[in-house]
Order: sequence, then structure tokens, then C-alpha cells
Amino acid sequence: MYRIGIQLLLPDDYNINREWIRTLSLLSSLNIDHLELNVTDPLAVDPGKLILFHKSKGLEIKKLATGYTAKLEKLSLSSPDISIRDRTLKRCRDFISLARELKCDVIFGSIKGMVDLAKPESDKNLFDSLK
Repeated sequence: MYRIGIQLLLPDDYNINREWIRTLSLLSSLNIDHLELNVTDPLAVDPGKLILFHKSKGLEIKKLATGYTAKLEKLSLSSPDISIRDRTLKRCRDFISLARELKCDVIFGSIKGMVDLAKPESDKNLFDSLK
């Protein structure tokens, strides 16, 4: 059996947001069984409540996506600016902590920044950040 998921941006008021609740009902009726959530602020999420709420809608949280936060906060693991890389690493740790509580994975996609492999500096910055 195939499992099908979808990536969405979690509204801050997800538990009372009528549009969100309707969306989840529609997804569940279409046999979508899991979500990959973009979360604006991983520190503002109560993991237990998030799990129970989505489970009650028949959906499991499988992954956290970092792209929305990366764009919103202008984060980059490959930035030439060390202060941006430091802020980004802190945010990555926040996502990892939330993922640990949710027992899900984290996708570090856009948060890596615009790595230009022709520029050894951005490549080195990314690898240094990942270390």
C-alpha cells in the first residue's frame, strides 16, 4: 500500500482555524495519511497537542519542513555572514528538538541557503555549519 502525504504551512491557530480543519477533513477523505509541516516558530508549538489534534483528524505528522522559516527569517547555513549562520544553526536545533518530541523527521532544504557550488566559500560555509 502506498502512503501519501502533503506539505502544508501550519497556521498558528491550527486548533481553531476552520479553514485548516476543513482542509484536514478533505485530505483525510482523499486518503492522504500524513503531513509534512512548515512551522513558523518551532518553539511556539506544543508537540503533544499538535500530535493529538492531527491524529484525531486521521493524519500523522511525518516531517517538519524548514523552508518557510528560512525565507521568513532570512536564514542560511551557507551564508558568508557568520551571525546569519549562527542564527540558522540555533533555529535548526529548535526544529530538531521539536522533531524529537513529535517523533518525526526534519527536512533542511531551503535553509541551507543558495549554495553556489562554483563558489568554494558557500560550499565550505555549508559544510562547516553541518559539522
